[in-house]
Amino acid sequence: MPPYEATVFYGILWCFPLFCILPVIIRLRIVTEHYLDPGSSNYKKNFFTSRTSCGTRLEQYLFGACMEYHFEHHLLPSIPHSRLFSLHQHLVNSGFFQTKENDSPNRQDYISGGYLKFWWKLLRQKQMTKSR
Repeated sequence: MPPYEATVFYGILWCFPLFCILPVIIRLRIVTEHYLDPGSSNYKKNFFTSRTSCGTRLEQYLFGACMEYHFEHHLLPSIPHSRLFSLHQHLVNSGFFQTKENDSPNRQDYISGGYLKFWWKLLRQKQMTKSR
């Protein structure tokens, strides 16, 4: 293989995805993990937003970084990734996410249901507000 072909393949297979696809993937992850709807009742009260994104194995593979328990990561950043699920279970069982006594937490406030579900819901919500 001539050297110029190797350079072309390097550009196509490494540089193009690095500058075109990777920023999109990172933006999808960041918005899913940190987005707060301006129309929500918590918008003016919250200065910090982070949520757990329990996606499918395919989503975890595509979006990478093993950050599906992102809220728990921000809560205690020194905990290894392998222990974040047990921290999440402990928080749920101890009632950490409950807002009032005997009140069940709104699951959508702290769990996105996965990256693709979150974006599907977000895009539908934006489309509905445009049509009004």
